[in-house]
This record gives sequence, structure tokens and C-alpha cells, in this order.
Amino acid sequence: MMSAGLFCGIKRACLLGSSRNFGMNLNNNQQNHSVSVRTWGRRRMPAETENIFARSAVAVSFFLAAICLAACPVSAAAGDDDGIAVVVSDHTRPFVQAMEGFNSGILPEPTVYYIDDNPELVRHRLSEKKFRLVVAIGPVAAHMVWAIVKNPAERMVLMVLDPQDLLADSHVCGVHLRVPASDQFNLIRKKIGGGAQIGVLYNPEENAEWIGRGADAAVQAGVELIPLTVTERQEVLKVLLAADRNIDTLLFIPDPTVISEAMVAHLVKKALLRGIASVGYNRFFLEVGAVLSFNIDYRAVGVLGAEIAAERLSGRGCALYPPPFDVGWNNRAWELVRRTRRAR
Repeated sequence: MMSAGLFCGIKRACLLGSSRNFGMNLNNNQQNHSVSVRTWGRRRMPAETENIFARSAVAVSFFLAAICLAACPVSAAAGDDDGIAVVVSDHTRPFVQAMEGFNSGILPEPTVYYIDDNPELVRHRLSEKKFRLVVAIGPVAAHMVWAIVKNPAERMVLMVLDPQDLLADSHVCGVHLRVPASDQFNLIRKKIGGGAQIGVLYNPEENAEWIGRGADAAVQAGVELIPLTVTERQEVLKVLLAADRNIDTLLFIPDPTVISEAMVAHLVKKALLRGIASVGYNRFFLEVGAVLSFNIDYRAVGVLGAEIAAERLSGRGCALYPPPFDVGWNNRAWELVRRTRRAR
């Protein structure tokens, strides 16, 4: 029995024979499948044999056409539109991983545009073509897609920290990059202990809303959130050192005033020397001495995005979801924190 994949391949050949996509598929099929043709040498086939071959070819053609119509659903790219497009901000590794995850979970394979290859060409293609759904990966792509694709049902976003704020759209569909505060505090309590006093360095212009939500989540988790307010980078270390007797855990959240590789490494070292456990939001924090990290799985963000896209294309509602993540633990750093606390 033929596989469903082969049925669908035959159907695309039947229904999309005049399209550009079929031309590409046909070239690929010619490269991947060789057909052995038996010849009759220099002698011409008898006329009766030629008629038998001709009648057989017609019968096979009708048989394949019947299979095409009966066995395969019409793909998302069929019809008057161009299926799904994925617009990626640039070739940064996390964005590429998310795109690969999305492609692995969606059929048919979408059209992919990288803005950093040719921004004007991408803008032109989005304006010229009619896609059933356009998926933006990253903030630059999100801005472009929201400026061009006006129908909310035809767009979604992945790999943006706070897309509702970025796009001034309260009905954004897709996956953001904020690990929920409730998950972070519950995991800190589980790994480090209940009653933790958690300091968070933040600029109110960037994260006042997160601190407001985080305070409620901390109470629910049985820990205490201690906001450490900064307005410029020069204040960060001074504010941390002033609070070192009031906190036992330092939680980093995405904040441009606080976060840089050099600054994070310096702050984590200072915290370790004072018996303060640092908690970050990717593996880099573990590498520089953090005890705990919440590591977003960018490929899984793309896979989740593909599931959301399939539901959106089927006419179901859509919402904004938090990212899939795993938990990293640095036992060596934790033992150093414990020894330092005992010595204080």
C-alpha cells in the first residue's frame, strides 16, 4: 500500500503542476528518484505493442488522478494564497533555532524570509503576496509584519520579550520570552528553600509591570521579593552592595540597564563572595557562577509556535503563551554559597 506521504506528493503533482512550487518539487523528485527505462534497441516496437502501452498509460493516469482526489487533503498552500510565511529578524542563533523548530512542526513547508538578507525585498514580498499566515520571529520582524499585515488573524509572533508592549497590541498571538514569575519563584523555593529573600535589580522604566506582578507571585510561592531600583548602569553595583544583608538570592531578569556580559559576571562574583545565590535566565549565568538558571528552549518555542499556527489556520482562537524552558543547576556554586553563609 502506498504511504500517505506518497499520496500527498502525487496530489501536489496533480493540482499544482503549473505553479512555481511544483516546478521546484519536480526538480527535487528528479534528483531523488531515478526511473529505469527499458529500450527495444534500434528496432521499432510493433504497432500492437505501442497501442497496448498507450492504453496502459491512459489507464494509469486516470488511476493516479483518482488517488490524488480521494486520498490527500488539500495542503495549506493550495488555493489563491501562498500558504505560510516566516519572517526572521536576522541569523542570530536563537532566531534560527526557533525557525527550525517551527519548520519541523508545520506542513507544508513555509516560505522563509530573513530581513538581514534584504529588508526591502522582504517588505516588498509581504506587501505583494497574500499569505494565509505570517509568523514573525524576533522584534524587527514583528515590527515589519505588524506594519504590513493588518488582519490580526493572519499574523503571529515568536521570540519577542514583551510583544504586547512592543507592538502596542493587547491581542497578540504567539509565544513570548518571559518565563512566568510564578514559575521562577516556585522553582527558587523548591531548589534553594522556602522563605528566600529575593532581590531583583531593575529599571522601573523597563520592568515596573513585572515587579508588580512578581510581588503577588512571590507571596503565592512563599518567598519575599525585594525590588532593587536602578536608573542607570553606574548605580547597579552600589545598590546591590547596599542590599547584601537584606537578600539571600539575586534574581536577574531581562533589563538593559542591568544586563551585559561583563556586568553580570561581576555581579554574580560579588554575590558569591557574600553568600548570595544568583539566579539567571540562560546558561551563561551558570557559566559565570549562578546557582540556578531558567533556560528557554528556542527550538521548542518554534515547535510550540507551529502548534499554535495549525490551530489558527483551522479557525480556532489564539493567545499569547510563555516559552518552554528547562532548569539548570550549578551544584559547585551552591556549595560555595552555603560555605560562605556558614562563615558569615
